[in-house]
Amino acid sequence: PAILERAMGRRATSPLILAGLRASTLLIVVAQACCWTGCLAECEFWNATEEAIWGVWGIGLSALCLLGLFGGKRPSYPHILWIGLLLSAGYSVYMFTVDVPMYTGKWNLRPESSSPLGSWAAIIEKTKRLWSGGLREAVARMNTCSTVTSRYEDWEHDLGWFTGYFIGAVWIAIIGSLWYSKTYGASLQKLKAFLPS
Repeated sequence: PAILERAMGRRATSPLILAGLRASTLLIVVAQACCWTGCLAECEFWNATEEAIWGVWGIGLSALCLLGLFGGKRPSYPHILWIGLLLSAGYSVYMFTVDVPMYTGKWNLRPESSSPLGSWAAIIEKTKRLWSGGLREAVARMNTCSTVTSRYEDWEHDLGWFTGYFIGAVWIAIIGSLWYSKTYGASLQKLKAFLPS
């Protein structure tokens, strides 16, 4: 969101754009809460919910990029907004066509999700158990790896998102950070002067 705000320049002062940028931060927090709940409770429903929130986040970023490009005043860095638009739109498509179905598929393979009513009861029970005292046990379980494997068959369903997340997203973050520091390096240097060393 900070890079988009800088790329928009004076357009970022629009109340609608500022509200969108703030809402994107809230979506990130909620998505992370769903992610950790899903991992700790072993309930893929929460992971699917997280991925859906990330998909909505991508749609929101696409909308912000469009507002920045066509909302009146000329943006400071329109090429950044075009890149952001393409990446966030592609990201949303990926989330809704690959990640959300992957996690709902994993949840549907569990015996407790065989019926809609049983599925909701299992989601509520697993979540309630986690947050009513099972957190320590869940963290301990996550810290113990019972199976180590390098077999392709064990990883093939997760390779797509592993590659995108651990390679693609990392490089996008690095490039965005380098652009941001190159463009706003002088202001960062002034800020560093005030920080303790």
